[in-house]
Amino acid sequence: MIPEITLNLQKRDGVYYSKTKPPISYPEDQNKNCMQFEADSFWLRYRNDCIQTMMKNHFPLGTVLDIGAGNGFVSVAIREISFRSILLEPG
Repeated sequence: MIPEITLNLQKRDGVYYSKTKPPISYPEDQNKNCMQFEADSFWLRYRNDCIQTMMKNHFPLGTVLDIGAGNGFVSVAIREISFRSILLEPG
């Protein structure tokens, strides 16, 4: 028997949010600082280059689901090469 899963979601402006807010381990206002770090990081830019190259050579069919996407740095790179992406960040 498969247990019933109840989703505790609410929809605002086309985006689903949890009705409850779990505690987080970092201040929410630090996301903008993470974006700047990601943009300045050689490794993270190189990783995105690798992802873009792989997707251009072995392109996925349909939309790419970026699970655990953080600030969306990889999703932005996916869209830059004209693929559709959906960002899912549980935090």
